[in-house]
Amino acid sequence: MRYLWPIIALILNGCYVEKQKIDIPKYTQQKERPQKWWRVFKNEELNAIILASLKNSYDIKYYTEKIKEYRYLYKNSLSSLYPSVSASIKSNYYKDNESFIDENLEGSITFKYELDLFKKLSDKTKKNLFSFKSTKEDLKSAKILISSEIAKNYIYLGYEKENEKLLVKKRELALKKLDFLKRNYISKEAKISQIFNQKTALEDIEYRLKITKIYQNIYLNSLKTLLSKDIEDSLFVKADFLKTDIKIPDISVSQIAQRPDIKSLYLRLISQDYAYGAAIKEQYPSFSITSSISSDIKNISKLFDNWFLSASAAINAIIFDKEAKKSAAKAAEHKTKQLLYQYKQALLEATKEAAEIRKKIEDQKRYLYYLNQKIQNDKRELKVEKKAYLAGESSLYNLVDYEIRVIDDLNSILKAKRDLLLLIVDFYKATTSGWQKDES
Repeated sequence: MRYLWPIIALILNGCYVEKQKIDIPKYTQQKERPQKWWRVFKNEELNAIILASLKNSYDIKYYTEKIKEYRYLYKNSLSSLYPSVSASIKSNYYKDNESFIDENLEGSITFKYELDLFKKLSDKTKKNLFSFKSTKEDLKSAKILISSEIAKNYIYLGYEKENEKLLVKKRELALKKLDFLKRNYISKEAKISQIFNQKTALEDIEYRLKITKIYQNIYLNSLKTLLSKDIEDSLFVKADFLKTDIKIPDISVSQIAQRPDIKSLYLRLISQDYAYGAAIKEQYPSFSITSSISSDIKNISKLFDNWFLSASAAINAIIFDKEAKKSAAKAAEHKTKQLLYQYKQALLEATKEAAEIRKKIEDQKRYLYYLNQKIQNDKRELKVEKKAYLAGESSLYNLVDYEIRVIDDLNSILKAKRDLLLLIVDFYKATTSGWQKDES
């Protein structure tokens, strides 16, 4: 025993790589962004579609299983902090002529416990704990991605349905113009070139009607794919869904840091920092205590009469491994730094993205305001033109031109609303952090 401590001192005096200090930012918990962010649109059909997609999505099922996997990996590493007990039974046989004869029966119970003096086992456990937490954020991120894609396809589908209605009205007006030109051609008040031009305009409207039908099918099929099940082709998208009077909340860097994909990166960074600590401590010796009780008997009835108890303590240390442990520790250090830079860059880009989207929303709102002012002016001019037509001071051709101008204004407003709603979806996708348990 008097030689034990000099040996320990010799082992601990080895050349080890020390852990370098890496400045990991502190995480500050903030109030989370809206949990069911799509409710800002106040559309029950959209609510139902998104909640259904979250239940049926294969991505959600994948991340749910991944969470379970990492939970059990964490539990497995947690067990290393506690003693282990194992039992074994062994029978010995020998051959006498052609018969097998039971010579004796050996039984043992072994107790083993590794002392976590340098917190190596603790670091490995915490590594798995934060990896587990990171996968939970990955699930939130997947939910936000899926819900935003559902909302975008729903917006596009709603736009195409409203666009179809406007095109039908425009086609009716174009037919009126064509009929007027044909009647006036007979009286030589219209030119043949005007008739051909109007026919070309009508063909263009018919083509756009076909295209909008194709787009409706595309977005409907996209929704089916995202839902992972069939939905009715007659999915009704209310026209009032395209209302854009939605208040955009203020944001901060600390709130962006709670975005699931950013938070997942942060938790992976913490996990890797513990992995780095564990890699450093892999260089240090390990201390374990082992105790066992065994019996070697020829008769089962004498099992508790013939037993042997032993106990031992052991120190295991690497004397020479061609710097394998040191290299592993340095690799863990550089991986930790990689994740730190990746986290900082992701946070910077996410903050910039949210700010840019916020600016685009304000610009789009101003553009929409301009379009609303324009249509008001065009409606006033149309009203004047109607009075002139009824008074016989203007032709039907001119009146229809003013009506088509208003239809075109409505189409421009429709597009502007669609683009504004898509930007609002992008904004919530870039800033949403919370998620209610009942949505999982």
